[in-house]
Amino acid sequence: MKIHMVKKGDTLYLLSQKYNVALDKLIAANPQIADPDKLDIGMKVKIPTQPVTPKPEGMPAQP
Repeated sequence: MKIHMVKKGDTLYLLSQKYNVALDKLIAANPQIADPDKLDIGMKVKIPTQPVTPKPEGMPAQP
């Protein structure tokens, strides 16, 4: 899990896009945020990391 320090202009939606994380997972990882529409500068937001799943061997490449 990563930690992002909120800067001016940050929103949970923008952070979800930046870190390629579903917005609902970002909200669920941060129960301390009472109002997901309001972030305070300097607030620490937990960014869930998703494990990279390798493709199974022997799968043909897509043309």
